[in-house]
Amino acid sequence: PDYSSMTPAQRKKAKAIARKKKKQAEKILAEKVLAESKSKEGDAGEKKGGKVEIDPDPNGESFLKLDPLVESKRYISTLVKNAPRALKTWVLSYDVSIRRGKKLMALQSLFRAKAIDPDDHEVFSRIVDFALKNSNATSEDKSPSGEVISSETKVLLGGLSLNEFVSTTAIKMKNDTLLDLPMRIALTKALIATNAPFEIDPGTIIVEGGLSARKASIGNCREALMCLQDLGESAVELKEEWVAKVRAKYPLATDFSANAKK
Repeated sequence: PDYSSMTPAQRKKAKAIARKKKKQAEKILAEKVLAESKSKEGDAGEKKGGKVEIDPDPNGESFLKLDPLVESKRYISTLVKNAPRALKTWVLSYDVSIRRGKKLMALQSLFRAKAIDPDDHEVFSRIVDFALKNSNATSEDKSPSGEVISSETKVLLGGLSLNEFVSTTAIKMKNDTLLDLPMRIALTKALIATNAPFEIDPGTIIVEGGLSARKASIGNCREALMCLQDLGESAVELKEEWVAKVRAKYPLATDFSANAKK
């Protein structure tokens, strides 16, 4: 542009516009050059086979050959190191340890979990599971580790036998209106597994107040139904009552029935 015929203000404005257009043009050109350069590198890489990475195991077949317990152990070690105060860390640590046959590690995990939340349903169910798995083995195992497991299991159970522990917990909690549905399910399963004495049908812990309890999601309601099915023919009426209550609360759950399969 001819700046000689412009006023100082007009000349200043015109120069600013010119500079802006020049920067935009330079930016567009630079982007174009960069794109062309990347395109050429990609083509060269494909031809030479040096730049393009190909997954040697797209279907994950090599992972299927790994020992799941060994891999699980690695992840548990990471959780223990980075999240030692999380309840789930010790619950998972127990699950992996007991499957690996590491009873002392499993026992330690239970104590750590119980210290975080002694009233959690996952902690309770795993204490029962551990005691059931070791009820016969510990009495026959006279090794130092066997004696430790036997004595510490009694500590976990509060000095009670397994049946007494389950019955006492169920009696203490059966009238607790704040007892959530997962804990009700855990108590019922424990009563079934141990055949511990209880004054009423174990299924009533679920049916009476279970749907108004905390964590009464449709998923937990399904798990509760599976638990009631384990009670057999004696719980037919309880199952039907539970299904009716769940359908009333969750009318869109049309596939929820007393004949549901596990």
